[in-house]
Amino acid sequence: LPQTDIELQLRTLMPDWDIAAVENLAYLSGGYSNINFALDYQQQRYVLRIPQIVQPFVDREHERSWYNKLPTGVGIKPLALDTQTGAMITPWIAGPLLADVYPRFSLEQYARYLRDLHTSLPDAHRIYDLEEINSAYWRNEVPPQSVPNPPDALARNCHNDLNPWNVIVTAQGWVTLDWEFVGNNDPLFDLVALHHGLTLPQSALPLFAELYLGHQPADLPERLHNVQTAYWSRELGWAHFQVKRGNQRDEIVAQVQMAEEALEGLLRSA
Repeated sequence: LPQTDIELQLRTLMPDWDIAAVENLAYLSGGYSNINFALDYQQQRYVLRIPQIVQPFVDREHERSWYNKLPTGVGIKPLALDTQTGAMITPWIAGPLLADVYPRFSLEQYARYLRDLHTSLPDAHRIYDLEEINSAYWRNEVPPQSVPNPPDALARNCHNDLNPWNVIVTAQGWVTLDWEFVGNNDPLFDLVALHHGLTLPQSALPLFAELYLGHQPADLPERLHNVQTAYWSRELGWAHFQVKRGNQRDEIVAQVQMAEEALEGLLRSA
């Protein structure tokens, strides 16, 4: 991204800053729909997010409202968020990403983190409508699989993009990032996403769910099958959407194949 574009975003977000005093600008790898940079200003470190692709379901006005009510310590409240472009600047949180230190922790600790996270979240006042989102990802094409929403009785507020690259491990607790997709969904959707991101074995998924739920409901196998189907359908749709818009990073192209294979396996096991 040209330096002039970065400076323009900073001037828009932080008009009181002396942009010439910004130091140590560094690209942060890992973003797919957003480009992120670390930077220093007046001996404080910050992160600048610059979105690249307009995505279905992402609503910047809702995102700003959400951050205003997100409890302290659960996530990071932005210093500034431009609802027209989605550009945002937030304080830097010191600590490693969970993706870099995950072997340190147990399945019980992951289940407790997820349970505490869901318990602490206020109502997002919107539904993460999987069927509608999947249709939007495929636009004028026919989605390869219909994805029904979970029953209302199971739905609660979820992150919906919960992977170990969106969690920072700090001495005060785990801080969860990137709330663009927050909305009501089956909470096991977050569990399945975290399970996959942590590269845990498939055999660990039922135990992970039992630890999270605190019991073993009779319908757990069926529920996990449905949630995994929804998750991989979303992953396929998201990757397809990105590739169609020119974001053909190797990881995204590989995700198309990975999701297709996962869905085929779920269909065979049904």
